[in-house]
Amino acid sequence: MCEERMEPETGEKPEQKPYKPGAGMKFCGVLLAVCFVTAGLFFLLAWVSYQVRFSTEVIRMGITGLYIVPCLIGGRIIRRMGFTPAMVWGAGLGAAFYSVLLVISWLEAGMQLETVRTMELILCVASGLLGTLSRKKQVGNAEGKK
Repeated sequence: MCEERMEPETGEKPEQKPYKPGAGMKFCGVLLAVCFVTAGLFFLLAWVSYQVRFSTEVIRMGITGLYIVPCLIGGRIIRRMGFTPAMVWGAGLGAAFYSVLLVISWLEAGMQLETVRTMELILCVASGLLGTLSRKKQVGNAEGKK
């Protein structure tokens, strides 16, 4: 005998869980991918700045871009993988990415706790969150063109 899963007769749908099994592992995979993208972009920035002899200001802007671009990419990946709520997961990705960068800085340079920069934290969290936003394409034509 086969048992079929019956929906309740009241017409209600079964309760859905917002948490998907394995979401934590997928999130760690996205975080790892973001770290690899950052490492690649960092080496590219280092090589280009060595070849071109960028000024200190240009290098600082590039490093700031290294906080933003990988988190935007990670937020896009989170959105496409169907994490719900995507914005929370994207902000969490930004915070986790900043934490990884902070731990690496502490291990490498012996950074003191007082030198934690909140602007980089805000950039990482905001770019991870913004990466999860979907661009809505306009349906129809606004000007009446065919």
